[in-house]
Amino acid sequence: GFMICLQQLACIFRIAACITQNEQIERCADILDCVADSVYCSVCACMQTQQHEQIKLRDPAARAPGEIQGAMQPPSRQTMVS
Repeated sequence: GFMICLQQLACIFRIAACITQNEQIERCADILDCVADSVYCSVCACMQTQQHEQIKLRDPAARAPGEIQGAMQPPSRQTMVS
């Protein structure tokens, strides 16, 4: 949500700069674009890290040797005792 708001605000500033031909408004739009891009990159990095951790929980081959089995693994097979 925040990232989209920044991009929309930058667009509004860019339109205002085109209409008024004001260089300062154009610079503000550039700064807002840079901030929006930085927020986007940080959000993507967090999402990729979370996805990697979820894959490690589900796929034993993706885990490092000796790493603890995740809670999302099915229970071990049980046998009947007679």
